[in-house]
Amino acid sequence: PDDYLIGPDDRLVLILTGDVELAHELVVTREGFVIVPNVGRISVANLAMADLRVLLQDRLASSYSGIERGTTSVALTITQIRTIQVYVTGEVAQAGAYQLASVATVTNALYAAGGPTALGSLRGIKVMRRDGDEVSLDLYPYLLDGVVSGDVPLEQGDVVFVPLKGRRVQVYGSVVRPAHYELDVDDDLLDVLKASGGFAPEANRRRVTIHRVVRPSERGPGSTDHAAIDIGLSPSTDSSEWGYLGGVIIPPIGLQDGDSIVVDK
Repeated sequence: PDDYLIGPDDRLVLILTGDVELAHELVVTREGFVIVPNVGRISVANLAMADLRVLLQDRLASSYSGIERGTTSVALTITQIRTIQVYVTGEVAQAGAYQLASVATVTNALYAAGGPTALGSLRGIKVMRRDGDEVSLDLYPYLLDGVVSGDVPLEQGDVVFVPLKGRRVQVYGSVVRPAHYELDVDDDLLDVLKASGGFAPEANRRRVTIHRVVRPSERGPGSTDHAAIDIGLSPSTDSSEWGYLGGVIIPPIGLQDGDSIVVDK
């Protein structure tokens, strides 16, 4: 991409066509420069591709007058990108150090490491930089909707850490995708039902039942340790109304770790 930052060990090809026909292979040195025949040494480290194209055209114009006249064109491409070393740790199938392309992202690193284990979180993956900065990644938009805009580009020496999974609930019954779902910090009943794909065609849309293990501190004398909470659903045809899902309004109900959500036929 045009915003790719040039670094040591990148290999480029510079091509001039028109009044002159030349091609030069340029290798970025460890010191961050390239040597262009008839031009000399040019520092390119940490320049974006788009900026480097402009810089090279300006420098080449002093040696090739056809560039200013428009009779010589300049093209620059990358033939081989450098690699970076990152570390993948935590709840992954194969933790360790990995050599990845310098354009790699967190999902590339997770694929290389075999992905999270059954104990690994999909919502709170952390990227720890060498300068102390920390970035988090939620994989649910990618896994459920194919959205990759939140993926995090990696840098040399990054540590990708997959923690233990957080709070989880299970969705049973007449939904499109019954499964266990890990909760984000603010997720409620509506968020989980959306993640499950919404109601199946045969779903009873009058109510949803939450089966919950009652916390010991909330149990009264003689009470059971389980509770079934029936949530009434109101029909609606206004898809812009808050809580709308599949023809009904889902009330803002908070969830606890271990809840089971049942949608009857």
